[in-house]
Amino acid sequence: MKTVQGIVAAAMSVSALAGCAGLPASQQSYVDPAFTAPATEYLAGDMATKTATIVAPSKTQLVIAPTNKAQAPMGALVVAAFRKKGYAVQELTPPPPGKPAEPPKGVKLRYELTADESMILTRIELPRTMLTRGYAYRDDTSLGPTGPWSNME
Repeated sequence: MKTVQGIVAAAMSVSALAGCAGLPASQQSYVDPAFTAPATEYLAGDMATKTATIVAPSKTQLVIAPTNKAQAPMGALVVAAFRKKGYAVQELTPPPPGKPAEPPKGVKLRYELTADESMILTRIELPRTMLTRGYAYRDDTSLGPTGPWSNME
């Protein structure tokens, strides 16, 4: 029995190390480069509000998957929105070369803000839950949701 537990623990450690080592695109968060700061702030605030209905802010540390360097300013707006909502936030970072990665302590959160010609899609990934919501420009200046949040568990 101890051997099986050891194998499972080793496999989980290797999996965690592999996920953090290079942070492949599939494990990074994403903000469409076309988004402006006001649009990102609006979407991030709505994401933080919805996340708070699932995971209590005062009791939760979020480990947010970062965006790539080009999207870092918009990613910082998302992190700020979660902090403003009351979450302790840690950004997932790869370990220095040659050092083992420690599993993050907290609830892992990954997000995507994508757009096409007519709609914006927001997606939040939490353990065992994925939330999505569409948005559209009401006029040339303001965003609004196109419907309620979709929750897939």
